[in-house]
Amino acid sequence: MKEISCVTGLLLLLCAALWSQGQSDVTGVVADPTGATIPMANVKLLNPSTNVEYTATTTDAGVYRFVHIPAGEYRITVSAPGFKSATISPVLVNVSGVVNADFKLEVGNATESITVSSENTLLETASSTIGRGV
Repeated sequence: MKEISCVTGLLLLLCAALWSQGQSDVTGVVADPTGATIPMANVKLLNPSTNVEYTATTTDAGVYRFVHIPAGEYRITVSAPGFKSATISPVLVNVSGVVNADFKLEVGNATESITVSSENTLLETASSTIGRGV
């Protein structure tokens, strides 16, 4: 019986490792111009090539996190009442890494928006993990 439990445990670990392979996390902090964090902000992560969209809400500390996101190019949009919405695009999510994208929202109407377009750094700065695409 002990052997069956060990085998089952090993299979579960193997499945978890294979499932998370090729997936990354996207995280960040949403703040106002003074640096005060914004709780309950709406965050959308969109892969334009697949139209798959993920949504999250910031915590009381203004932190959002998307976990197990497939590698690809994404667009992140943040909105909160009393602030202009903001977008960062493109956001490159690599294999087995963590992407950090912080936002500073400007005070204004929700109908106004700010878009930041830039090329992402291909160097993973949040961890020392090495990932390989298959």
